[in-house]
Amino acid sequence: MLALGQPLPLPTLDEFVRDLRPVRADAVPQDRRECAICLGDFDDEEHQPYSLGCGHYMGTGCLRGSLTTNDNNGNIRNQCINCQRENFQAPRRDRLVAYENRRENRR
Repeated sequence: MLALGQPLPLPTLDEFVRDLRPVRADAVPQDRRECAICLGDFDDEEHQPYSLGCGHYMGTGCLRGSLTTNDNNGNIRNQCINCQRENFQAPRRDRLVAYENRRENRR
């Protein structure tokens, strides 16, 4: 049980991915209508926006790429590129390999 005022624990990578939901491009606030990664405009097909917990948005392909791109230590970047807020628990390298294997098996 959490004490009053304690932050909620971050979701795991699997929970974060499971709970992601696309947003209609025209529902994104006017001042955030470009992807945080590529700075391209959102649409409802090729570059549909996804809302992160911090309030920033990433397009489909950029979000997918950010969840499979490793840093120099082999870890997935778990922070928003704009504000550096962590979106999920940083997985250890061995968990990352297991996650990638599960993703491949779903295709």
